[in-house]
Amino acid sequence: MRDKYKGVKIVSVKAIVKFVARDVVIYGVANILSRSVALLTFPLLTRYFSVEEYGLVDLFYLLTTLLIAFFTFGQDSAIFRYYHEEKDNEGRCHLITQSLTMQLGISAVVIPLFWILKEIIIERLGYTSEISHLLDVILLMIPFGVIYTNAQAVLRINFNLSQFLVISIGLTVMMLLVVVLVTMVLDADILLLFQLYLFSWVIFALLGLWFIRKWLVRPSGFLVPKRIFLYGVPMALIVLIGSGQSFFERIIVIEAIGTEVLGLYAAAVKVTMLIALLDGIFQSAFGPFLMSTYKNQDSIKAYNFLLKVFTIGLSIAILILAAFGSSILVFLAGERYLDGAVLVFPLAIAIFIKSTGVFLGAGTILAHKTYIRLIIYVISLAAGLFTMIFLVGVIGVVGVPIGAIVGNSVMLILESIIGQRLWPMAWEYRIVPVMILITIILGYWLTLIEINSLTNFGILITILVFVAVIGWFMINPEERTSFVRFIKDRLYR
Repeated sequence: MRDKYKGVKIVSVKAIVKFVARDVVIYGVANILSRSVALLTFPLLTRYFSVEEYGLVDLFYLLTTLLIAFFTFGQDSAIFRYYHEEKDNEGRCHLITQSLTMQLGISAVVIPLFWILKEIIIERLGYTSEISHLLDVILLMIPFGVIYTNAQAVLRINFNLSQFLVISIGLTVMMLLVVVLVTMVLDADILLLFQLYLFSWVIFALLGLWFIRKWLVRPSGFLVPKRIFLYGVPMALIVLIGSGQSFFERIIVIEAIGTEVLGLYAAAVKVTMLIALLDGIFQSAFGPFLMSTYKNQDSIKAYNFLLKVFTIGLSIAILILAAFGSSILVFLAGERYLDGAVLVFPLAIAIFIKSTGVFLGAGTILAHKTYIRLIIYVISLAAGLFTMIFLVGVIGVVGVPIGAIVGNSVMLILESIIGQRLWPMAWEYRIVPVMILITIILGYWLTLIEINSLTNFGILITILVFVAVIGWFMINPEERTSFVRFIKDRLYR
């Protein structure tokens, strides 16, 4: 039960990279693989199911993740926040046990109520029996999803690498095998696909429970301490709002346009997961680093350097996606989904803006004011959904990602201002608006040209070099020197 970053003193960029780089690579890649199951199965599902059916598969899988997030109650985030504040291992074990007990207990009480409500809704709306059975399977997944999520959090915060990789990569491989079985061996329908998903969740949830058994003790009560509950619930609602926005986006598409366009939209979202996964790599390593080092006097040097690297890297990745988005979509999903290519770039920009907002809003977390972050997310969600509903009737489905950009921009501004007031930090903000603006302008231009000639490929390379140079000069001399020295040490060791 190690505290890896305890006692770490951040004195140079070299030290920053040394302490974070390994976690970015190992935990980041594991995070990519565990979150990329939807992307890995994407080509098989889009070619097996019709466009409309694929839209429903995507919608119901998103509903599954939404419900698991709801019943986790943000307690995985609370474990990350308070684990290092416990004085000994006994306190940490009680923290983990009480948290998991509360989540499973509430799930056992609430899920039967969901079943009752489901039957009423199915009867009122006249949905098919297949939809009813799908919802049954999804509800059965919830407790196993809760166990799996908590096991990942415990193994990650204790830097138990091998077991973390087993359950993270193992579930991804299992889900991929399920899709291969459904689409290439069996003549299966959507219901059988989700039944096999349930089987996968059961196996790796129980395996994760076995891995964290030494952190589980006899619970002393049903509920976690008030401070942990009040920290975790707003975080859970924040996660729900994030997932809920994606869910509401799809509902707006269905209601305003139809299920076929839902399939196109879902396919475009899967392509932009390439950007979301890069964001996930960084965030999965930065989170524990932030929680373990924020008390250090000079930690802001680390955070500013990481902010710069993050925004520059994500900008370059989005520009590449803007240039090849339609080709990637056709390659992964087929020609039937080409009309969804117009959505890829604005969806990627929405991810870029949201991810920087989460970064700059660290003050709301460090100040224990998660309810403030919740209010920010509610305001940004309302702004985004209102814009989507308005624009979708004017410019069609493109109005949905533009609405997401508006909502995420509101979130970025509020996170930056309020986070700074709650926990003052000497952020070097300038790089954020500069890189976002450059990415929007150059990326939109790249969507208008086809990279099908040496000249156009040269234009793309020139743009990427230009962005890299702009970013390089926004990094201060000390950071540049230390970073170059670190790279040379690794190349010539």
